[in-house]
Amino acid sequence: MPVKTNTAARLYLGNGESVQLPGGGLPDAGKLVRVNSDGTSTLIDVPTGATSAGDSGAMQTSDGASGFADSGVSASSGDLVASTAEFRNGLTSGEASVFGTYTAPDDHERARMYFNGTNFVIATEAGASGGTVQNLELQVGTDRLCLKKDYSGGAIGISTNSRSNAYSFHDGYPTIYSNTATRQWQFNNATFRPMANNTYDIGQNALRVKTGYFVGGDFSGDVTVGGNITADSLPTSDPAVSGQLWNDSGTVKVSAG
Repeated sequence: MPVKTNTAARLYLGNGESVQLPGGGLPDAGKLVRVNSDGTSTLIDVPTGATSAGDSGAMQTSDGASGFADSGVSASSGDLVASTAEFRNGLTSGEASVFGTYTAPDDHERARMYFNGTNFVIATEAGASGGTVQNLELQVGTDRLCLKKDYSGGAIGISTNSRSNAYSFHDGYPTIYSNTATRQWQFNNATFRPMANNTYDIGQNALRVKTGYFVGGDFSGDVTVGGNITADSLPTSDPAVSGQLWNDSGTVKVSAG
């Protein structure tokens, strides 16, 4: 893996820190420079007398005394090739970051993997003063599942392929979207409700709900019935409630109130 040794060559460590390779105008040849997140730098000693070993392009490690040894991870044309890759530091949690853009420690876009206590986190992040938090996408072949910021509510939305948000948590409640990113239905506490009044239907003319079981109903528009109506609990005397039906010895009447 060729690496240019000039003042711009850096290996980024995450948390806004990097290792700058020796060369160019850097002082103390034979030393690496760790660039801290606050912009300061720290010299890192390279063991004297250590000699390289292994194949060209291989990543090597040294114990500081007996020279370098092949680490088992190799690089060719910028690709890392290994049967097993590990990031570990005893009982201390580690992390790995892949940057989409990097301008400064507080101006970048990246994906980060780390442990947060007992939770394993995969996150997309941006710098405090620059960059955009990008979507997180899983892809199998040409099919994709995308986690994206719900721009209508600041929540997380789930969509597939090129569709807009199909499902999200808006204001903490599960919300169903149309393919034009319009909120249509929401589960809000114990209520399943539309997100606009007198706008959305349940079922279609040729795709009807088979049976609905309700304790009560409140209709503000017309009701069309294409079959029989069974009302086996009508009162048998005038309820004195305007508009209510009642059964007068087999004859359905409407109470005048």
